[in-house]
Amino acid sequence: MQAAFKQFKKWKKVNDQPVKSETHGNTLVFTYINKKAQPSAQNGTFPFPNGAVLVKEAFVDNGGKPGAKGSVFVMEKRKKGYDAANADWHYAVLGADGTVQMTGSGKQGSSTAFCSQCHKSAKANDYVFGSGTTMKVTPVKLGAAPQNPCAAKNPCAAKNPCAAKNPCSPKK
Repeated sequence: MQAAFKQFKKWKKVNDQPVKSETHGNTLVFTYINKKAQPSAQNGTFPFPNGAVLVKEAFVDNGGKPGAKGSVFVMEKRKKGYDAANADWHYAVLGADGTVQMTGSGKQGSSTAFCSQCHKSAKANDYVFGSGTTMKVTPVKLGAAPQNPCAAKNPCAAKNPCAAKNPCSPKK
């Protein structure tokens, strides 16, 4: 995951304007994809191949403009059988400095299980949302809590009771 952190700024950026992401700490995000992810993302052909990596770089929302740098969210497609129930994705949250804050699969008991619980909503796109990007995905919209099935278990979601220990909140 730290290798992706060191390289992602050289990858293809798939949104010119920041996208508001309530489930990623109520931040503004920019999304990057590595070369392995590009064919699936650009052509809408899923699933993504083994080795595809998507990175969301988060920023504090200063009135719709990116403020201080926040967490970096990583999804890496692993080989078939890694976590078949969750499309074989591995998730990680890194601090703005690259420090790994949590990493794991979507399996129950993993620190990142809540990631796959949200991303399952985008199953048609192999667990990738992609709204506000140039990726060819089927639009998927999560409703606000309580309709949003992710909010209760997602420490990154706004107004979450875990907010005091929220590893996804940008440091001010």
